Amino acid sequence: MHRLIVMPLAGISLLLSGVVAPTLAAAESDGTIVLEPSSAWRASYEEGRCRLMRTFAAPSGAHALVLEQRAPGAKFNLILTGPALSGIKESGDVRIAFGPDGYSADHAIARDTSDKLGALVYMQDVGIVADEPLGGSAGPSVGMNASGNTIDTAAAKPLRQIVIAQGKQTLVFATGALAAPLGVLNDCTSHILETWGLDPVAHRKAQRPTKMLDAQRMARGIQESYPPRAVQERQQGVVGVAVLVDEAGQPTECKITRSSGHVELNVVSCKHLMKARFDPALGADGQPIKSYWVTRITFRLG
Repeated sequence: MHRLIVMPLAGISLLLSGVVAPTLAAAESDGTIVLEPSSAWRASYEEGRCRLMRTFAAPSGAHALVLEQRAPGAKFNLILTGPALSGIKESGDVRIAFGPDGYSADHAIARDTSDKLGALVYMQDVGIVADEPLGGSAGPSVGMNASGNTIDTAAAKPLRQIVIAQGKQTLVFATGALAAPLGVLNDCTSHILETWGLDPVAHRKAQRPTKMLDAQRMARGIQESYPPRAVQERQQGVVGVAVLVDEAGQPTECKITRSSGHVELNVVSCKHLMKARFDPALGADGQPIKSYWVTRITFRLG
């Protein structure tokens, strides 16, 4: 991914082997609740969406942790369900930490409901490594971010838990080793490539991914085109975009993989990225192949 400034199991279904904790053990002290796994990981692919889910137990009841991707990339959405989340407030950020001693960051949350998962807490664009810092701006600005086309499983090797904290409440999901499950999520996104008309086998063997040649020009052009009405109405947000690129390096289609919540911001993103120049991806034989380029565009007002 680049950065410029559940479920009926429909295609893939597997269980990751490992020891499943046989008890409901949950340590609770000083506002900290430790949730132990009560199932193996389960991966699924449905409707262009990859999900990796594991259930956890606590005296208060069952919980679920879901990692979700709607496009290949280093970021994923984090979905949590269960009664211990009732104290999490939508009005404040939560701190997500990958432990022990891994990367942590604050994330905005949203509450929602699902026919399959029930009441849930939802966080977008979660990563296990830090982004490059974005420069500040007193006026309308645009950040275009790049952080790899897959989750970094090497960085995930020491990670064994996901910690959610807000105020005095801390939830520790004792996930166990995360490298293998996150590797499965990477593999699952090959099904997304198929829906885009791309060859996942060719991408696994590719010598080089697609590279944008004029990222600064694109970021500047999008910033200068920040819709006036959006500025007046204080519209901000993050747009996830995937650009399909042919063998000649020409963009052929722009897909919104995450909506900013504002149509005008989504439209201006694709309008400019369809004018970008790319070096095409190279297959195993060194020849250009049809591929993609993904980005998150952050629209901010000073």
